[in-house]
Amino acid sequence: MQGLVKGRIVYLVLSQDMADQINRRRTTGASIIERLDGGLTTDRWPAGAQAHIGEPVYAGDTLPAMVVAVRGEACNLKANLDGSDQYWVQHVPFDNEKRPGSWHWMFDGQSTRYDPTAKARVIATAEGQMFDARLSPDPGVQAFASGPATDVQAFASEPAASQEK
Repeated sequence: MQGLVKGRIVYLVLSQDMADQINRRRTTGASIIERLDGGLTTDRWPAGAQAHIGEPVYAGDTLPAMVVAVRGEACNLKANLDGSDQYWVQHVPFDNEKRPGSWHWMFDGQSTRYDPTAKARVIATAEGQMFDARLSPDPGVQAFASGPATDVQAFASEPAASQEK
């Protein structure tokens, strides 16, 4: 699938099973203290046990996730959770309908907006600014650069100088 590479950020839509897995391994600060102090006779934790604390998640929640492996249109993802942990999930299928248990692009056109495998073309402006020509938000614009805080420059014709890196 075009644009699907390791390191890309996409959205993961949680299924009920995914939400259950995440919530099952999470706890609260009060529960940790009670377990370590021996207040609970069952589920007592040994000193040094790792606990995950965070907000509960639900089926249908959409989380930002980094692609860590690509398997055709499916991929392995590490989702960022609202808490002290992450969620790693394998073989998640792409679904443009955004159904639970799938991943989708964060916005229309994301798959073609930036090609991380393209060769960088460094452009120098007359003012000596350097920038990467791959980052243009408009395919019709050859290059895009930030100048001073109030000035943004776009070049639709040949730039002053360029070199392949």
